[in-house]
Amino acid sequence: MLNNLQERSALMQRLRDLDLDEFIADLAARHVPEDQVAAELELAWWRSALDGLLVNDRALLGAKTDVLQRLEADFRLVDEAHQQGSAGLLAWQLAENWRIGIIDWPDEAAALKQLITAGALTAESLQRLAPTSRARSRPCGSPRRTRSTR
Repeated sequence: MLNNLQERSALMQRLRDLDLDEFIADLAARHVPEDQVAAELELAWWRSALDGLLVNDRALLGAKTDVLQRLEADFRLVDEAHQQGSAGLLAWQLAENWRIGIIDWPDEAAALKQLITAGALTAESLQRLAPTSRARSRPCGSPRRTRSTR
């Protein structure tokens, strides 16, 4: 942690001298926590190294780093759209699983309610007192327990 304004100003000037203005602005815009700055710097370094390789080796993407940047941006957009589109379905499936579980396993539902109202809900207590309910709270595609395996 920087203790004074002079120290911070000196560091900011040193980073500007290294042409890291865009990097600093990006970190600030994304509110990157202090403990992740080193990893972000390493990622930026590797990215610039890859860009340098692409520029210097004509066999890689025909020396068109803009193609790589476009592909990266396209992937980011598709990934974000997929996450946003799947969130509602996942929430609905989890809610439906919980609704069915409360009806099918009332003893576990009562134990779960007691844990929640007592403020004692932990992963361990949930597994111990309501294993089927815990299994139903898993994301889609996780194994489920049914009445017959109980």
